[in-house]
Amino acid sequence: MRIGIVLAAIGLALSLGGCDSLLDDPFGDAAPDVQPNGCTASGCPQAATFCVNRGYTPGTNRYQRCVISVEENLRKGS
Repeated sequence: MRIGIVLAAIGLALSLGGCDSLLDDPFGDAAPDVQPNGCTASGCPQAATFCVNRGYTPGTNRYQRCVISVEENLRKGS
């Protein structure tokens, strides 16, 4: 009888230990980490708006250079 209780306790402990990783983000859809400057790992959304407001056309090389430059400046904090 004691061995059954011990085995049940060990099995419960092992199964609950595996749930720890599920509590973090079970579906992998957590919101991205946003830095104080508004940038995420995938970019700075305000950079595209800034460049469009300055007259750059999306899809052109000048627009891409503008976005990259603004993102770098935002990440540097300047």
